[in-house]
Amino acid sequence: ATTAPLPEVLRFLLRRRAFVLIALGSALQSLSGYGVITWGPTFLARVHHLSLAEIGVRLGWIVGLAGSFGAIVGGRLADRLGTRDPSWYMRLPALQSVLAIPFLVGFALLPQPSQSLLSFIPFYALGAMYVGPLFSMVQGLVELRMRATAAAILMFIVNLVGLGLGPLLVGVLNDHVFGAAHGAAAVRYSLLVVGLLGGLASLLFWRAS
Repeated sequence: ATTAPLPEVLRFLLRRRAFVLIALGSALQSLSGYGVITWGPTFLARVHHLSLAEIGVRLGWIVGLAGSFGAIVGGRLADRLGTRDPSWYMRLPALQSVLAIPFLVGFALLPQPSQSLLSFIPFYALGAMYVGPLFSMVQGLVELRMRATAAAILMFIVNLVGLGLGPLLVGVLNDHVFGAAHGAAAVRYSLLVVGLLGGLASLLFWRAS
């Protein structure tokens, strides 16, 4: 079948409340994730005084291994639980968003670099768990000939808000909110604020379920 035109797909999606909630939740989650991962190396350099080589090696392993583990486990868990109750495809991302918060706090506030990096491992793994269930649900909400366009629309929203605003918001907080009081350590509190915004995605994902 021919691919559905973009206006038709948009109208179809906007009538699906689940998609609207998923899109809003994904935007918040990605804003938090992109903000933390983009400014994470700067945080480790300014606050924990790690060299660029140390940051690259340690974060590289964490992002590669923890991210892959989280994405695979998240997909498998969603399939296992979703077989019995389809609402688990969104309940799982909702729980993941909440469970990641304590590890984010640890990453931002713990005094030792080793403690901070250890907290980052589960934070990043949990942050990757929502990806599989999220795109699976979007594919399931639309007609077959709309699937590619629906996925592209969701990616556009995630990147526009997450990648476009997440790192920018951290920078604004550094310069205009925490900079005067905390100097080089301002990034610690900026990351904490932006990271906590990702927790709000939990409410939207739960509603979508």
